[in-house]
Amino acid sequence: MTFDEGMDLLLENIPTRKTELRVLAIYVIDNFKLTYTPTIKMSKEEKALLLTQKETSSLTGFLDFILYSDELYGHLTDEELAQAWLHPECVKVVE
Repeated sequence: MTFDEGMDLLLENIPTRKTELRVLAIYVIDNFKLTYTPTIKMSKEEKALLLTQKETSSLTGFLDFILYSDELYGHLTDEELAQAWLHPECVKVVE
């Protein structure tokens, strides 16, 4: 279940009249989302390469690839790269 799906489920089951509870649910889910699925900024080319590697390789294969192409992904931490690998929907394409 994604955070958005969890939010939808909560809001469907919290009565509209319970405004404070609905606001609290939105606040909590949004904070979890920011903490556990941070936005990772990549160029269009970087994201395309990440997705290609994900389809054709393992995470360790991708990390080996990164070791030899530091200039491409050097601006990202290992944690950000692993997060992008696991959750490509977190990647925001920037110019």
